[in-house]
Amino acid sequence: MAASMVFGSNRMQHICNSIATISSPVAGILPSLKLVENWIKEVKMSIETTRRFEGPPQGISAGYKQQRARIRLDEEMAEKAAQIRLEKQINERALWNQELEEKSGFKKHQENKKRIQEELRMASRAAIAVRRVALKNLMEKEFAMYTEELKTLGKTFYKQRV
Repeated sequence: MAASMVFGSNRMQHICNSIATISSPVAGILPSLKLVENWIKEVKMSIETTRRFEGPPQGISAGYKQQRARIRLDEEMAEKAAQIRLEKQINERALWNQELEEKSGFKKHQENKKRIQEELRMASRAAIAVRRVALKNLMEKEFAMYTEELKTLGKTFYKQRV
């Protein structure tokens, strides 16, 4: 296909040259010669356009290869940068979680410490209350015992009534 187009392009050029040589002695054909020349130019442009866009692909130039390599390298760098951003985000989130666990662990420790202190305070209050009850019972028993001993001796405790 490309060979026939090139052949067609050479043939058009040959036709143009032959028309120009034939029409130069004839002055009356000059306006129609201009029309033919314009038509030939349009045909040439059409053939060149067809050859450029519809012909077989041209060889890849070195500049195009460099550009594709640069684009590929830029894409790889962009992917690496995106991966680094993702890893940085993951690391920051992991660090945040770790710090959160440490803070919550410290807070739990403080809460446990407060709860233990409260339990110890309540236990000491309970122990005091138990000791008071035991002491009261002991005092009542001793009072009853002294009252009995004094009764056997014929004596009594003096109670002032108000």
